[in-house]
Amino acid sequence: MKNYLIAIFVSLYISISFAQNSILCSLQKDNIKIENTDNIPTVSDNGDGTITLTHQDQNITNIFDDHVIYDFVRSYPSIDTEPLSQYYTLFFQNKDLINELQASVPPEVFLFSSNYVNTSISSELINFLDNKTFRLRNYCSIADNIGEPCPEETVPDNLDILISFTYDNSNDLLILESQNETPCGNYFSIALKGGTTNDTLQLWESTPGISTETDYQTNTCHFIEEHLYSMLDISCINQNYGDLTPTIDTINNTLFLYRNNMVFGYHTATFEEFTLSVQENSLERMKPFQIMGNPYLQVSSSESQIINIEIYNVSGQKIVNTTRFKNNTINISNYSNGLYFIKLSNSNNQQKVFKFLKR
Repeated sequence: MKNYLIAIFVSLYISISFAQNSILCSLQKDNIKIENTDNIPTVSDNGDGTITLTHQDQNITNIFDDHVIYDFVRSYPSIDTEPLSQYYTLFFQNKDLINELQASVPPEVFLFSSNYVNTSISSELINFLDNKTFRLRNYCSIADNIGEPCPEETVPDNLDILISFTYDNSNDLLILESQNETPCGNYFSIALKGGTTNDTLQLWESTPGISTETDYQTNTCHFIEEHLYSMLDISCINQNYGDLTPTIDTINNTLFLYRNNMVFGYHTATFEEFTLSVQENSLERMKPFQIMGNPYLQVSSSESQIINIEIYNVSGQKIVNTTRFKNNTINISNYSNGLYFIKLSNSNNQQKVFKFLKR
C-alpha cells in the first residue's frame, strides 16, 4: 500500500512538472522503482525526439529496442533520499512495453506501479466508428452531483473539432486522429484498446502531437479542447481515472462518451457524424495533398494553392515556417531521421496536417 500511494504521488508530481503551459500532453508515462543503481539503464539520445535505453541484461535491452521510447528521467531529480530518489518516469508510445517488462523482469529489478489489462473492443462499436469522422457537438464537466444529469453545453458553430476513427484489426486498436489542425492549433493521434471491463475503452498508444500554450480559463476554444483531451487522457491539466465509456446512437449517428475525472467529478461529450450534408454547410475543406520523399520533401495539390508550410519535429518544436519554396519543394536532407509533422495552409486560410518519416 505504501508503494502504491507513493506511485500515485509521483504520477501527479510528474504530470504537473511536465505539463508546463501546454494544453496537450499526449505522451504516455509510467513510474518505475529501481532500488539497485546497477539496474538503471543508460540513455542515448537518438536526435529525433526518441531515446534508446540499454540495460546490463540484454533481454531487457531487447524489449526496450522493440518499442518507441521518448524519455527516461528521475521522477524527483532534486531529492536524493530514498525511496523517492529511486523512482524514475518512462515516457513511451505503447503500453505493450510496460506489460512486456512486467512479464519478463522481476520486481527486484523494475517495480512498476501498475499493470495494464484490456478487453476486446466490441464489434458493434467498431462497425459504427470505423473509417468515419465525427464532430464534437456538446460537452459537460461537473464537480458535484455525481449520478445526476450533466448539463451539456453546445460547441460554437465556428469551432469545428473533428476526429477521424480507424480500426486497426491486427492490433485491436481504435485509432483517433484530429482531422487537420484543431481550431486552437493542436494536433493529436492516439489509439484506444478495450478497457478493463467490457464495453469500455482506454488509452493504449499515443504519438507526440502539436500543442499550443493553454489559456483554457479565458479562451473558449482552449476550454472546450482541454475538456476533450481530459476525456481522452491526453490533457496536461486534468488527470482522470477509470475507463472511457462509449454509447452509440445508430438512429441519430451520434457517439456519447463518459469518463470520471480525478478532481472534477466526470466529463461527457457528444459527437455527431460528420457527413456530406454537414460538409456542404461548412467552409470548403482542404483537398488531400501528396507528399513525396527524401532527400527533398515535395508537397503538391491540384485543388489548393499552398502559401505556407510549417514543419514540426516529434517533440512539437517548429523547425520550418516558410512561404518561400520552389515547386512546393523543401530540402530535408540535413534533417535527422525520424517522424515529423507538416502543416500546410492555402490562400483560403484552410489548413491540413500530415505526418512524414525521414529515413
